[in-house]
Amino acid sequence: ERFEMLDGWRGLAALAVVVHHITPLKIGHEAVMVFFVISGYCIAASADACLRKGLGFRNFMWRRVRRIFPPYFFAVVFFLLTRLARWKLVGTEFDRSLPEYLQNFTLTQWFTLLHNPQPVSSENPSLFVAAFWSLNFEEQFYLVMGMLMLVTSAVARRRILVVLLAAAIAWNLLNTQLCYGIFIEYWVHFAVGTAVFYRLCRIQQAGYRRLIDGLLITAALVAGWFHFSGTDASPRMLSLEYFCVAVFALLLICLRPINAAYARSRAAYFLGALGVISYSLYLIHQFNIVIGASIVNKVVPAGAPAFVSMVGQIGFHIVLAAGFWYLFERPFLNRAIVRSDSPAEVPMPVSGKAGA
Repeated sequence: ERFEMLDGWRGLAALAVVVHHITPLKIGHEAVMVFFVISGYCIAASADACLRKGLGFRNFMWRRVRRIFPPYFFAVVFFLLTRLARWKLVGTEFDRSLPEYLQNFTLTQWFTLLHNPQPVSSENPSLFVAAFWSLNFEEQFYLVMGMLMLVTSAVARRRILVVLLAAAIAWNLLNTQLCYGIFIEYWVHFAVGTAVFYRLCRIQQAGYRRLIDGLLITAALVAGWFHFSGTDASPRMLSLEYFCVAVFALLLICLRPINAAYARSRAAYFLGALGVISYSLYLIHQFNIVIGASIVNKVVPAGAPAFVSMVGQIGFHIVLAAGFWYLFERPFLNRAIVRSDSPAEVPMPVSGKAGA
């Protein structure tokens, strides 16, 4: 069940978010869609492993809280230290209310959107760091999946997942202009990743596997037509999101047979290392862009092409993220769950960690 290629994709998606914020290439939003699919796959794998090991809702949620919140907490502290330094150096004060501090330390910024919806979630005014918008959805995904574990019947759980998927599609089609910060708005993306897990690891009937493949192909064609024909005018560009999600899911399914060969390759080593620090890279890059550019531009010779500085800045953020991972993420990593009926390691999520 171990899908090493996901680590590589996670690393590339995190790198794409950094590229989005540093270069003119704006691919960050598409990268977040990839994160959501990966998160859906990994959380489904984790929930499945917990159930088979006899671990329930409490243990599942504790693993998620332990994995996600400590690094996030230290990232917020890091952010506030940079704001304090900026205030002391240039006099720019960071003035936020106590409720906003509480929301940002508890990942509940999405409460603001319930009464103050925005065209896109990243424009939530209570966010200290805009990139953290996707984590607001991630924590809700974890909670919903954890609650589904309380349903004893596997058939009932899958039916509820299908109902939630239909409800999410209906919600997005009927509400294209505003985001309220609730999980249903991005549940389709997460559910597609969950479907890929079941398609590759649980569903034995060839007919059901072909049905999932057919639905994904149909979704890619329909969403692609709406997007590339210019029909979709929603602020989120929902058709582009669905297109990216469906195409990436199909790509994972098609590439699964070569996963073992990939795992033995040199690319797996380097991309896997990037995947390991992807959550840290996501957490701390955006509010260090100015200082990163300042440091790199002092080293880059005058008159050098712009891409040299961009590459240097990307390298700066990777190094900074590696240090942050070692100090503030590595100590909170969960041990892999080993299923009672198999010695295979189930992949643990880093979090889709992730946002632009």
